[in-house]
Amino acid sequence: MDSDPVGSKWGPEVTPGVYEGVLRYRNTYWWGWNDRTVPYENPVGTKVLGDRVPVLIVTGELDRTANSPATLPDPVRFSVQALYDAVKGPEKLMFCLAGAGHSLVWEITAKTVHHISKQWFKNGKVYGLKTGSYFRDAFGELTELT
Repeated sequence: MDSDPVGSKWGPEVTPGVYEGVLRYRNTYWWGWNDRTVPYENPVGTKVLGDRVPVLIVTGELDRTANSPATLPDPVRFSVQALYDAVKGPEKLMFCLAGAGHSLVWEITAKTVHHISKQWFKNGKVYGLKTGSYFRDAFGELTELT
């Protein structure tokens, strides 16, 4: 809670003036980015995502929030791989990071996510790649996913 002076003052009061605190993080919106809406085309038939708008997805190997069991009903069920597959344009790239969970920007993989994002925004590619789906192990080795 030391890293969040506002959230550390929220929650139940443990002792007078001392609060349990809460972990704050961004909201999740369940509209727009899903496997039914991602294949959007503009009126002249041009793919938007993966074409005019290149797509980079970074996910955690152990993420069970964004990769829920297929037995769950919509809209609770979610699959990052299905989302990647739904992007029909050719300019899409995905990395699955070994050992990472749902909060990979706050986990040991934070520097890797920063490095990947920086390469993508500066060069439009990561590790020299513009497209494809890859597993990145703890040593930085890439294995193409099929």
